[in-house]
Amino acid sequence: MPHRGPRPLRYNNGPRISAAGSGAGGEARRRTCYAAAVASAPSTRRAMEPRHDTSLYVRAAVEGDRESLGWLVTHLSPLLLAQTRRRFGRDLAWLCEPEDLVQQAWLTVIGRLGDLEPRNGRLTPVLLRFLSTSIVHRVANTARELARGRPAPIEHSTSVPGPADDGTAVIAAAVRSEQRRQVLAAIDALDPVDRDVLILRGVEQRPLRETGELLGITGDAVAMRYGRALRRLRSHLPAALLDDLAAS
Repeated sequence: MPHRGPRPLRYNNGPRISAAGSGAGGEARRRTCYAAAVASAPSTRRAMEPRHDTSLYVRAAVEGDRESLGWLVTHLSPLLLAQTRRRFGRDLAWLCEPEDLVQQAWLTVIGRLGDLEPRNGRLTPVLLRFLSTSIVHRVANTARELARGRPAPIEHSTSVPGPADDGTAVIAAAVRSEQRRQVLAAIDALDPVDRDVLILRGVEQRPLRETGELLGITGDAVAMRYGRALRRLRSHLPAALLDDLAAS
């Protein structure tokens, strides 16, 4: 989980950024600072080389590596999109596109990547929990507003990104990459209970027992279904990412 206090981050030789700040002003500052830092970071092929530990991509993204950031968003976003669709359901689906909600989650969390503390030596499951929790909170807030009769559709950004918006552009492009369709199709093809287990246990990082209680099945059944879901995604997601999920 993130540290309570702000920790300044340095993106290569770019400006120093603080993880502090909340609300609309804080989010705007995080967007501007992160985008400027990422724009100044050199593009490098090493970010796309195969890695056995996806935590290395998180650390590289903290340092301002755009390709590592793109790798993370590309490979984690299909899982977050599946979670968003499950959470929104039919009642809230008309309020926004799932991609917009996932993009907002990334923009909210991205400035605090440096605050993440590894769990069992792995950063990626912690990042997934952080992102998925942001989505859960946003869905809950939207549902409350809808119940009060004053729903506010989540706006889709139609502005054309310029150099100062480079960080946002990386996230927007990766969230909507063609690969997401293939991974989402594979997730949709899972047994419905297996899919729920994948989202609750893998994306939201809920404990085995809690996942079983939410779905009305035993912990052993959760473990069996979770392992089966991960195996069926082997041809669609990097092995290192699936290893992180299996070990979480």
